Amino acid sequence: MTGSFTSIIRMVGLLVVFCVSKHALSTEVLAVEGERCIAAPSADAFTRKHEVSPHTSELCFTRLEELTGTLEQLVLIDVASGANRGQIGGQSGGEKSPLAITPRQLKTKHFLKRKSLLLLSEPYKRHSMAQLCQELVQSGFENPKILIGKRPQGLFQEAHLSVSANDYLVELSHFGVVTVAANSSITQELTQLGIPVISNQTDQDLETTVRNAFISYSLNGYLPIFIVGETEQEKRLEKQLRRKFTEDVFVVTGGVEAIKRALRNGALGAVKRAGLDGVPGCAG
Repeated sequence: MTGSFTSIIRMVGLLVVFCVSKHALSTEVLAVEGERCIAAPSADAFTRKHEVSPHTSELCFTRLEELTGTLEQLVLIDVASGANRGQIGGQSGGEKSPLAITPRQLKTKHFLKRKSLLLLSEPYKRHSMAQLCQELVQSGFENPKILIGKRPQGLFQEAHLSVSANDYLVELSHFGVVTVAANSSITQELTQLGIPVISNQTDQDLETTVRNAFISYSLNGYLPIFIVGETEQEKRLEKQLRRKFTEDVFVVTGGVEAIKRALRNGALGAVKRAGLDGVPGCAG
């Protein structure tokens, strides 16, 4: 308890010093803080996977191709958050619609414990789904599966490709992502924040950059790909990506500026909730 309190006090001090004058920080201090950033840059960090936590499990994760011939036997559960819940449904009368409930409600449905479940959520979410997997298994659910990647044919795909900066940072900090910068200036800003990034050299070649990132760094879609661009680019980026990618690539709403704001505003809260260390030192 004392260690946590001391850590929070230290972080407050760092945040105040940073906000007053980030230029006052010496090169040595920045180097030390860089080691504690949410994603310190390194050669192998494009597909960064965080250490296994006792509070998460990926054993429930499954892909559509692993469900061949068994999909009809599964109970579909829509556990997407907020307004997204209930947006997944059969496109035709012959398709069964998922049961839309919150993860908390699901854990109280004892009659589902012995059934084979297939959980559907926002396709970019990995960390919260890994937490839910662990909780369900510990609660006695015998066969919960959580779909990642491509959705079953006949069910609506995710309507929006945009993701908030906060949701992006959750996946970056707790699970692992592939980040693609839309241009060289965004690459520089993300690098200064300590975020490993793949740079798109030319705006016209974004699809090729994303495709190469998927093949080389995403572990075949196991890690979601996030595009960070200028705010005024977002609609065009979504339209451009929608032609080729629907379940594995997402645009961060608000771009790099939204990421900076999220880091500043959420630094202390992140320390209290998840024990993150060094976030303020990355928020340039």
